Amino acid sequence: AGRLSRAAAGQHGSSGGARDRAAGWGARMGPRLPARAFHVSQQLAAAAATASVATASASIAPTRLARSGRRLCLPGAAATEPWGPYCRVTPTATATADDVSAAAASGTSLGLDAQSVGAAVGPPSPEDIIRVLQAEGVRHGLGRHWAQIEALQEQFTCTQIAWIFEQCSREHTVDTGVTRRGGLEPVEAPTSAKLVQLFSNFVCERMTELTPAQITTFVVALTSQALPMDEFWLFMMAKRIQDTAAAFSPEEVTAIARRYAAKALEDDEFFEALVQRILSAPQEFTPAHLAHFLLSCAKVRYLQEELCELAFPLFERPDVAVRLSAESAAAALTAAGYFGERSWRAAACCTRLAAVARARSGSSLQGPSSFANPEFVMGLVLASVSLQRSTALRRQLLPCVLTALREGAAGARVNGRNRRELATFYRRVVLMGWCVATDVPHGGFWSLPLLRQVNDTLATMEDRLSDLSARDTYEPTPSSFHLEVVAVLRLLSTEHALEQPQPPFCLDITISPEQLSSGMRMWPQTGR
Repeated sequence: AGRLSRAAAGQHGSSGGARDRAAGWGARMGPRLPARAFHVSQQLAAAAATASVATASASIAPTRLARSGRRLCLPGAAATEPWGPYCRVTPTATATADDVSAAAASGTSLGLDAQSVGAAVGPPSPEDIIRVLQAEGVRHGLGRHWAQIEALQEQFTCTQIAWIFEQCSREHTVDTGVTRRGGLEPVEAPTSAKLVQLFSNFVCERMTELTPAQITTFVVALTSQALPMDEFWLFMMAKRIQDTAAAFSPEEVTAIARRYAAKALEDDEFFEALVQRILSAPQEFTPAHLAHFLLSCAKVRYLQEELCELAFPLFERPDVAVRLSAESAAAALTAAGYFGERSWRAAACCTRLAAVARARSGSSLQGPSSFANPEFVMGLVLASVSLQRSTALRRQLLPCVLTALREGAAGARVNGRNRRELATFYRRVVLMGWCVATDVPHGGFWSLPLLRQVNDTLATMEDRLSDLSARDTYEPTPSSFHLEVVAVLRLLSTEHALEQPQPPFCLDITISPEQLSSGMRMWPQTGR
């Protein structure tokens, strides 16, 4: 009773548990405000002092008093700094816990500072955390209030966790800064990693309770740039999706396939389940859905003939291609190149993309364009090699894309951020140059104007990459499978060179004509 009295009186109980916990909660949950005593009226203090509740706890007494409907007297001086949605500059006021809850829900304030809120409404709840994150944003709120989030782990619902992860997926990063000891190793893990670790097992244990929308939210978040990828979590969701694929909408199926493919997570059974979802109700999927799904399958090297026979003929129709966005048309063409669809007629998609390329000329490397995508340029090179009917591609699309790439590279400001992107484009165009030099796919495919365009584009990119010492430093990793071949060449006494750089590749083994002739002369001597 004595401790309860001191806590209720406030100014006489500076060591009371309620005030200590309230001060700690206030310091962690928001900017530190000027310390002011939180006190109740003298009548409540006297009643608390005479109470005969031997087991009364100072940490819960203020909460019970507040929730009983009794008025709480707030500090006379005004709070000068905000805390979440609660505080504003206000002189003396009175409020109950119900007032505090109503103010939090509406985003208004009752003049409470952080310490007063902690003492008045007790320890925070997951709902309080969500409201504070809504007010402050997850990027800043997660780090500032991490101790409370961690303590409340078991009290969060899957819906609340999904909301937090959805907000994270919309951010470039949620790590506001990592403190490092001596500039070398971080003192603690970044917020993004701690968030994933905190809820990984919690959500996986409740996988059967998740809705398709929540599963899609977690997939998108865990494959976004803001959060680290948790392969176990993604594996558990993949198996759940595989077992309940019929429950997912076309948008969810497409989004899930794109995210798993973007992280190169290959699983034939998983993608087969998604394919069967499409084949069971193809009328639900638009051509745009099918284009992006086909590209996802192509990126993980999963070829399903029945799906290709269903989807690719749609993109041959001009009435369908003209309604596709540039991104969707590019996805269809790229998927055809990756799959090596030799008989596919690309004229409709090429016409659509050529019109967009001409409209975006000069800005393709600086804005959210389908042509500011190295993946598309790679698919374009492969389509040029594989497609038998490629007149529209080489006469309409290739000239427009090369012009857009050259002008975009010339106008781009080379810095650390876009240097890698420009270098990636450069490697794709180098590959196209090798096709020109070796007459691939056949002689006469590359006209003289097109050859000059490829040369001009390469020259422009090389000039820009030479600026500011921004040369391409990419080096492909050797496969290591060639070591068995090397052993045989040594038995045959054939000279050779290992891992010879040949941009944009690294040749595992090279044998010159002279080395081959010398080796052939040695073969009779070795009895082979």
